[in-house]
Amino acid sequence: MEPNSQHPLIGILSVILVVLLFGCATIGWFFMETQNKLESAEQKIQELSLTLSEREQLIAEKISADAQKAAEENAKISMLKVITPNGGEIICPANPHVIQWQAPPDLDAVVLTLSTPTTKQRITEAAAVQNTVNGIGYGSTEWNFVNQAGYAVYEGSAYKIWLTATYQGKTIEDYSDGVFMLKNCP
Repeated sequence: MEPNSQHPLIGILSVILVVLLFGCATIGWFFMETQNKLESAEQKIQELSLTLSEREQLIAEKISADAQKAAEENAKISMLKVITPNGGEIICPANPHVIQWQAPPDLDAVVLTLSTPTTKQRITEAAAVQNTVNGIGYGSTEWNFVNQAGYAVYEGSAYKIWLTATYQGKTIEDYSDGVFMLKNCP
């Protein structure tokens, strides 16, 4: 072999080495570009997340405000409430009985109905509010145990008072929470 001549294997190894170095450089460049893109994507995701969080917070605040307003409106609308008789009472029909309720302070009239599981007998229509305390209206009427048609109401054990009214264009109502009894006095 001549001293300046190269072994054919060295040429092949040189080419392989150049290809490997070029390949490593390319892979390194590709890795750095991918890393930069990932970092950029992570930054954009964080920015979007912050924006989403802020949007979610604004939406939550809006929903909360709307829910509170609706709850206040519903509380005002559902303020029609039987106070007495509200269940469990034994009432002697020989003596007049006072029916009492709560109502929105600006409600005009309320209809009182005597209810059983099978019938409803209108008792009367009355002024809804006679006085107001802390923004809540209170009303009452004396009941002589006759319905609006003038017929006497008889002994029984499954009576409830049903109040109805129209308030702000909506029907509001309440029943006695439980049944009360009408029983002749001894």
